[in-house]
Amino acid sequence: MIAKYWKIIEKRNLWFAISGLVILLGVGLMGMRAIKGEPILNLGIDFAGGNTMVLRFDGLNEKYKQIGHNPVAFQEESSRFIGSIRNILGQFGLENSAIQISSDQDVIIKTTKVTEDKSNHIREALTARLGPIEVLEIDYIGPAMGTELRNQSLLIIIVVSVALMGYISWRFEFCYGIGALAATLHDALVMISVASIFHIEVDTAFVAALLTILGYSINDTVVIFDRIRDNIKKARASKQPFDLATVLNVSIRETIGRTVNTVVTVVIVLVSLIVFGGSTLRPFCMVLLMGTLAGTYSSIFIASPMMAFAFKEPEQSKK
Repeated sequence: MIAKYWKIIEKRNLWFAISGLVILLGVGLMGMRAIKGEPILNLGIDFAGGNTMVLRFDGLNEKYKQIGHNPVAFQEESSRFIGSIRNILGQFGLENSAIQISSDQDVIIKTTKVTEDKSNHIREALTARLGPIEVLEIDYIGPAMGTELRNQSLLIIIVVSVALMGYISWRFEFCYGIGALAATLHDALVMISVASIFHIEVDTAFVAALLTILGYSINDTVVIFDRIRDNIKKARASKQPFDLATVLNVSIRETIGRTVNTVVTVVIVLVSLIVFGGSTLRPFCMVLLMGTLAGTYSSIFIASPMMAFAFKEPEQSKK
């Protein structure tokens, strides 16, 4: 009776098609950009190269001293000041630059590659509009360094995926490892596709969010796999033939409450950070939010169906 309403395994082609459409759309957009000679992803300066300026604004520090320890006023002033800087950078075509205020009240501005003359003009415009500034640091990330960071990030993702598959295979069985690897690749491809579709900046923070989501997704998948293993043991102990799809559907149903409670809790926190966390945290939290939803989807609709594909019942259990 339960399997009648929880035919998740039987409808696996539908789940695969939904994910495939998202991935296909993202890959298609990347392919079109490649044909046009455009960057296939919106790479941040960590990967594409660019300039970083660390500046200290006298006016901002004085304002913070007046505010004292009022966190609400502190956040409002930070958002207002960042908005002012962004408006000034917009005059130079750099309105999409990353701007953040450090714990020492220093302003960190990351832009695409600009010439030394343009950098001087930017600082002059900031001084004219926002008062005296002190230049603490100016760095340039070249294309070679960006390529190295990009390759290292890709290597980390591959190593993590293989390690997670190895752990699940050791902890359970090889067929479970296949399901875990499929879910891991699904989450990575979906997040990259979403970044392509919505033109989200891909930088080291994006990679950190991606790795966080892979860990979250595997944790959720392990809970479901653990219940599947227990239910398969019970079915084998009964000495009666059993339908694998029914066992998997029942296992997912038994763990769905825990999965929903976990994802709702995480979503509430991330939405709160997106709404109240300011412009610096917002992109990172949005990536985490989309990844959390993708990870939850994969742990239910991708991992278990793929595990079913690779599952082989021992000969002695068939007799």
